[in-house]
Amino acid sequence: MLWPLPELLITGFTQTFLRPRLFEDLRLDGTGMGDAGAAALAAALREGRAPALRTLYVGDNAFGAAAAAELKAACAARGVRAM
Repeated sequence: MLWPLPELLITGFTQTFLRPRLFEDLRLDGTGMGDAGAAALAAALREGRAPALRTLYVGDNAFGAAAAAELKAACAARGVRAM
């Protein structure tokens, strides 16, 4: 794990940084993201934020199976590859 990333930081990130940007890869692996962070990220993807995103790296985090399934579904709906 790189550092424990508070859920509030992930939520703020999804609300501000994931506005239309032209990046294709986002690395959030090993950040300690939990269920709330994964849910915020899934919601941002469903809302169409980061439209150029093609690959999302979220391995080695602290979110559970239900949050992982929600995030995986949001990625699949957008054609984003989750790693």
